Amino acid sequence: MGLTFKDGSSAGDYKKKASKKKKSSKSKSSSSSSSSAPTAASSSDPAAPVKQKGRGHIHPSGTVVTGMDTEFMQDLATGDALLVQNPNTLKDEMRIVQFIVSNTSLSVSSAFAFTTSSSVKYWFIKSPKKAKTKEEIEREKNEEFGRGIDAASGASKGTSVEVRVNNGHGGYKLIQQTVAEGTTREDMLYLRTSKKSDKFC
Repeated sequence: MGLTFKDGSSAGDYKKKASKKKKSSKSKSSSSSSSSAPTAASSSDPAAPVKQKGRGHIHPSGTVVTGMDTEFMQDLATGDALLVQNPNTLKDEMRIVQFIVSNTSLSVSSAFAFTTSSSVKYWFIKSPKKAKTKEEIEREKNEEFGRGIDAASGASKGTSVEVRVNNGHGGYKLIQQTVAEGTTREDMLYLRTSKKSDKFC
């Protein structure tokens, strides 16, 4: 004999109702998530590549790109994609920035498939940030740990160091020497040890 509830339904009926509710809620959530799924060009996804219009105009010649009223140093970085519309085919050509010489000169991975005597507009896509290596993560942890020790000891607050110097009469006098903000305990110790008359070091 099974378990029966006050309304006359059994435990088996309850399980059936619960599974139907789960199925209906799954179908509703999957339909709503499929309709609101972000596309690759959506601005809500921070990892999605975004095509941005470049400032000024460029004149590509082989792998060298010369700019007019451009700000390559501020807008671009090595590894970014440079897009130019081919004036003959009206299709975008993409090249990777190899290095930036100045705000008006850079080098790309390979030559564009067209030559032109006039300047053209350009667009760019920032390269995705690469994953950090284990060594980089470990180094950042160590640096953060060191900053925590400095903060706890007051070394990063722009404090002062007390140094003993010879007063010329066979005695010593204490001098307070102010150190810059961000000075570590190690740097303060070096400052004290550089004073040859300090007995404590």
